[in-house]
Amino acid sequence: MQAGTAIANNLTFGTVYRRSLDTAVVGEDHVSSQLNIHFGKGGGLVLGMGVGTTLGRETNTRDGRVALGYSHASGFMTEVGYVINNFELPSSEYTYTGSLVYNAKNWYFAGQYNHVKSGDTEPNNGAARLGVLMGQVDLSAQVARETYTGGNTTYGGTFRVVF
Repeated sequence: MQAGTAIANNLTFGTVYRRSLDTAVVGEDHVSSQLNIHFGKGGGLVLGMGVGTTLGRETNTRDGRVALGYSHASGFMTEVGYVINNFELPSSEYTYTGSLVYNAKNWYFAGQYNHVKSGDTEPNNGAARLGVLMGQVDLSAQVARETYTGGNTTYGGTFRVVF
């Protein structure tokens, strides 16, 4: 579930609640919020900062992120980011991200690569998303693949409504 609002001409704020539909997954619920500062009208530089936490665990994990992006007039957006996956272990639990998004009038495509450091492992992954916009409704499908040998491939989708 996602919600967001424009605070001012150059500020947006959003909140996301994520829950797995897999009944075998317990304690993986996650809630996060992000503030974005837009430095141009209709495009330009964007700075995003956010925090989040897992829910439903005996000890929940708190995380934080910062991203810098640029929106081009052609519909392309590029972004790089840094995520601390666990504030208690910032030097061994982090992710570097890189994204490229193309926004057309009624659809969009996004690709992302994540360099993940989790303790002694590096379960890096890539993801691709294709979405369709129908008025206030956004439907998308995603595939993600861990890039190390024997990594998992996951599939997902989103349904969002703009209020």
